[in-house]
Order: sequence, then C-alpha cells, then structure tokens
Amino acid sequence: MLICGLDPGTESTGVCVLDVEPSTVRWAGELDNDELLSKLRYRPSFTPDVVSLWDRLYVETIAPMGLVLGASTLETMRWVGRFQEAWERSTDRPAVLVFRNDEKLVLCGRCTYPNPRTGRPKAVGDAEIRRALIDRFPGTGGGKTPQIGTKREPGPLFGMRGHAWSALAVLVTGMELEKDGRNVKNGNG
Repeated sequence: MLICGLDPGTESTGVCVLDVEPSTVRWAGELDNDELLSKLRYRPSFTPDVVSLWDRLYVETIAPMGLVLGASTLETMRWVGRFQEAWERSTDRPAVLVFRNDEKLVLCGRCTYPNPRTGRPKAVGDAEIRRALIDRFPGTGGGKTPQIGTKREPGPLFGMRGHAWSALAVLVTGMELEKDGRNVKNGNG
C-alpha cells in the first residue's frame, strides 16, 4: 500500500511517498505546486511513483489559532484546498488533513519542552520531529544513521531531504491518528 504526505508551501510542496509494507520511503522531494496539482487532477503515470497507485493522501493544514494571518499563510491554505479537491475529485476518497500541533503531539508526545539553559518552555521544532521520525524506522542501512543509510547500504528513509521530512511527519501522524481512531479532518466533514 502506497500512501503520500504533503507539506504545502506557497510555490512548492514537500512530498513523501511511503510503502507501508515494508515501511520504506519510495520517493521524497519537492514538486512545484502547479505540477503537483496537475498530477493529482489527472493522475498520470509519473515518477515520484504513480499517483494512481496511492491509497491515501495526507495533507498538512493550518489550525486556527486566533492570530493575524499573513499573505503567505493564506496562499498556503489556498493550495491545501486545491490539493484536497483535486485528490477527492480524481479518486472519490477523502484527503486527510493533519494539523502541525497533532504532528508534535503524536511524534514527540508534546508541543513544548523546557529549554535546558533557561527552563522556559520551548516549542518542539523540526529537529525534534526529524529525530522522532528516524526513531520510528528500523536501522537496516549503513552509516552513522542506519535508518537513513548510505548509497551503498540504504535504510528505509534513504533519500529524505528538505521539506520531504515534514511531508513524512504529516503522513506518519495521519496514519497514527486513523489507527488510534482519533479525530482526523477530511473532506467529508
């Protein structure tokens, strides 16, 4: 079963395609938003795996927090909606929307932690999420981080870079929330 996670941005989106069995990244990278939208709408065969073979789509969305929103946040939200609609129209299956705070809670068990130097609360960030993701995968590759591995001895996370880490966090969180029967947002309410 192939599942995909998206970390939308204003111009490009982090994409991670995971093969659930044997829990290995099949493709990871960034795609231009217009290119990704076209692939979701028309589902052609293309290499970051074949969209038509994806069984599930998880998309990071922005939670309302009572703050003033900037233009880039609104533009990102527009892309979230466009990706969701394109997927749902071409597959008749809902896209699962995942909040960033849910990623922090599911992957790290908390949204903040005490800063070791000051004792003040510090937000869980990308480094903590990346470490938590690495710890979830088996160390079957070579090198100092066998979950990622090396070109000669790749691990299940080989090829991960940039925004694809955020896309992996989205899909792992979405899978965990669904597996545990916790509330997830989708196009059907």
